[in-house]
Amino acid sequence: NEIQPILDSKCTTCHGDGESQAAPDLRGIPVDGDNLNKRAWSASYLNLLEARFDERHRNWIGDPDNGLVRWIHKQSRPTELPPYHAGAARSPLLEMLDAGHHGVVLDDAEFRKLAAWIDLLVPYAGDYREGAHWSPRDHAYYTYYETKRANHREEEQASLESWLAGIRNASAALGESVPMGPLNARYRIVVENAALAVEGGAWRLPAAHPLVMLDRVALALPAGAGEVEIRNARTGEVIGRVTPDTAMVPLSEPVRGDRLRVTGAIDGEVVLIAGFGVTPAEVPLVDGFHPFLAAELLD
Repeated sequence: NEIQPILDSKCTTCHGDGESQAAPDLRGIPVDGDNLNKRAWSASYLNLLEARFDERHRNWIGDPDNGLVRWIHKQSRPTELPPYHAGAARSPLLEMLDAGHHGVVLDDAEFRKLAAWIDLLVPYAGDYREGAHWSPRDHAYYTYYETKRANHREEEQASLESWLAGIRNASAALGESVPMGPLNARYRIVVENAALAVEGGAWRLPAAHPLVMLDRVALALPAGAGEVEIRNARTGEVIGRVTPDTAMVPLSEPVRGDRLRVTGAIDGEVVLIAGFGVTPAEVPLVDGFHPFLAAELLD
């Protein structure tokens, strides 16, 4: 739909009888549909790609490296390709047209379309059905999976909308002035240089500290402290162990900041140098459930 009209208006006067080897046929007439690809390739497409028919595999094979049109393909080379390895800038077809092939003059839009077609790896059609040489069963098979993909897209869109609604609900429950969105949600340091308070024989973040969810922490312990344990106050489980020589401790499970407890033989100040995680507003509220917040905070 984009390239053939250019060929029809500028090329087929000379390249249109299908008989001359010196002037290959550039008409859009279908040549063959009985091939492995099940495509009714046009004469112009096969000739521009200088394709040959492989009788053994019943398949047309273009020449991406040496023909009038040169494009990047799966067999180009295994190592990184240098700039201008292939594509429009390396295709003799555009050099020929730019030099004024037999007085043919393309306008800027036509020339750019040809270049874009080559750099897009010479697609035959813009739609998978276009140019297909399919049986009724082939069409039914493709329609089935096309519909399945469309249903999956609808399901994914519904899930995204639900997730975003959860983000907005969580933000509102926390009193956030600006609702958090997926571009704001990121894993990072959410606690930094926080002195822990003593409560019931354990060290914890001060009650006034903003809610966070943590899964890695670095603690500064006083001199002489041995190994201490990090617990989840809700379950009582040990989720990490720290010594004065420990840099960063990955926790065995994420813990809400207000439930983090440090226990052990400690005489002096304990500082949470860094805690990695996210804030509550970055986790959606789904069906009334939020992993950070107690139910009463959502009322």
